[in-house]
Amino acid sequence: MSLYRQAIARSDQNQYSTIKAKSLSGIAALYREAGEFDQALQHHAEAIEILDRASAKLDRAEACYQLALTEPKLGNIEKTQENFERAIQLFSEMDASKQVEKVQLARTKNLQKIPN
Repeated sequence: MSLYRQAIARSDQNQYSTIKAKSLSGIAALYREAGEFDQALQHHAEAIEILDRASAKLDRAEACYQLALTEPKLGNIEKTQENFERAIQLFSEMDASKQVEKVQLARTKNLQKIPN
């Protein structure tokens, strides 16, 4: 996590917003793996906000995908589906078919695990 934090500090100094956002997404994934879902959501949200402002479609698609992997841990089924769909839409707009397949597979896998 310290490398991500160093990248954020340097990106703030040099105004590289996409590096900061990608680092925040990385930290969010680490928090998700550690079971600290509120922290993960906070970092995902900040990353997506930065990427929206920067119009960084590819990075935003990946951030939405990562957020969709976190949401089911909190039982946010609607948000999970919305973020998977948003990631698929963004990747589709870039003709990134392998990324679309990755998200579709993860969506199917994750949504099957959620109890009705």
